[in-house]
Amino acid sequence: MIKKQLLRAAAFVLLAAMMLGLIGSALCRPASAMSALYNEPEDSLDVIVVGGSHVNSGVVPAILWDEYGISAHNVFGWDQTIWVGYHFIKETFRTQSPQVVVVDLYGMCYNNSIEPARKVDELNYDNNYLLRPGLNQLELWLSAALVGEDRRNPLSFLPMVRFHSRWKNAGAAFQEELDTLPVAAHTKGFSVLGQVSPHTRVEWDPALPAAAPYEGCERYLNKIVDYVQAQGAQLVFTMLPYECQPTEPAIFNWLQQYADSHSIPFLNYCGPMADEIGLDYSRHLADFEHLNHYGAQLVTRHLGDYLAGHYSFPAREAHHNLAQLDADAQKTLRLLAVNDMPDNLTDFAAWCSQHPGTRVFVSASKNTYISPEVAAMLQPLGLAGFGEGQAYYAVWADGTAEQALGSEAKRLDLTIGQFEIALDGEGNIAANDRLIRQGSGVQIMLYDDLLEKPTFHTDVHPMTGALNWADCYFA
Repeated sequence: MIKKQLLRAAAFVLLAAMMLGLIGSALCRPASAMSALYNEPEDSLDVIVVGGSHVNSGVVPAILWDEYGISAHNVFGWDQTIWVGYHFIKETFRTQSPQVVVVDLYGMCYNNSIEPARKVDELNYDNNYLLRPGLNQLELWLSAALVGEDRRNPLSFLPMVRFHSRWKNAGAAFQEELDTLPVAAHTKGFSVLGQVSPHTRVEWDPALPAAAPYEGCERYLNKIVDYVQAQGAQLVFTMLPYECQPTEPAIFNWLQQYADSHSIPFLNYCGPMADEIGLDYSRHLADFEHLNHYGAQLVTRHLGDYLAGHYSFPAREAHHNLAQLDADAQKTLRLLAVNDMPDNLTDFAAWCSQHPGTRVFVSASKNTYISPEVAAMLQPLGLAGFGEGQAYYAVWADGTAEQALGSEAKRLDLTIGQFEIALDGEGNIAANDRLIRQGSGVQIMLYDDLLEKPTFHTDVHPMTGALNWADCYFA
């Protein structure tokens, strides 16, 4: 009798645990920074680049494949600490066998950088603690109680505990999250930053006394070295460019000593190496701590030269996902190309002609005024006839235009691939029911046929034709 009761109790507990697990999994956010990695076919990567947002904006895997035949992926997480990086590396080796692991060491500046340590912890908890179920996931949760300035109870990361209130946002809100994934799979962990923000590279003395990093950082760096070597892979350390703080060069010197003592190469692009590759802090940064895509291309080609010159990788044709690698690289290279838009309407028509497959959507309300000079700038696109007091919309693609004018607002609905595009004569442009542009004045949205999505949008200065581009944020 007692045995049956125990069996029933055990069965009930097991069933309850399974139900809670299923409910928790259903409530989890549909994507994380690791989602793109999980989409990679097994044993398809030659190199992984591990780190935080510096890696996300600073290394272009498409260039490594297109120009060097190296299949790479950025295994990044926002403000990734070195202990999170350790678990991301372990997670990668569950399905991949990269020959080289490149680790960006910005996480070693934890508690010594401009970013408060507790804020860094919080960003990691919010964004980087969503791995696939398994022992590595549990170990990552446990690290929250063992290292860092903002210690957490590991049980707080259980999906049922963490996401229990998300049932209120089920349905349409979940789909919206899927429509706005942080990184498209084809970019392999890379995000394009197009803006230019002038900064200055901080000079420092290599003879400056070295300063040891936060204790937990050194402990987990040792774990990374031991784990990667146990997998039979090679390690490369790097520090991707940013405007470092006065407290950090002493840590850079400690890292150089550490790398030398472990015979690990250290490509520190925050030092003189930046000058050697032609990196200009006044032109190649998007903000004080991230490369724009011009800088990312410089760094990636230098990294590619180093990897190709020091390690052996499978031949291009030996990759079993060759066709997909080619297709993904071409889409990402296209993304780099279309990020270089002109900032004025005068050059815009020529830019469109140089990028076949670009569709231009224009909308303006009937109370919009533009100068005769700006109206003339629209004519090379075939968008002639705009006038004050008339509602207006137009679509231009590869030399042809469809347009409508009238005293009353009109509406045009188009289906292009997976997107429902709507324009009207009130200055509104929408894609899949998301309002992209609205308001008075001339509004423009671009759609790219190769990327199969809306890419950028801007308004037009009514007197000068100046353009101020922003990302549409469709993955």
